[in-house]
Amino acid sequence: WAPTVFAIVAFKKRSVTLDGAIAGWVVAFICALAGSEFLLTLLFFFVSSTLLTKMGAKHKSKIDSEYKVGGQRNLVQVFSNSFAGNIACLVYIMSGDKTTQAVAA
Repeated sequence: WAPTVFAIVAFKKRSVTLDGAIAGWVVAFICALAGSEFLLTLLFFFVSSTLLTKMGAKHKSKIDSEYKVGGQRNLVQVFSNSFAGNIACLVYIMSGDKTTQAVAA
């Protein structure tokens, strides 16, 4: 249920587009399969980056003429930003070797 809540809240807060919410659900689902520590890490990353984006919006608009207000992440941005973490989760899930699982974590 956590990936679904995660995606719905992110979409309702306008932090992601619809396709970004769907991509976020996939990312969160993979993290949830790997374990709560992976899901909590993803949650921390998402919340902190969203807050920093909102806090820096005024400054960004002054230095970047093409900056658009809103900061919504789309499918490409979600998958791009979560690629390394998802690979670590998948390695952790697919590996029965405790050493590999420790490295992935």
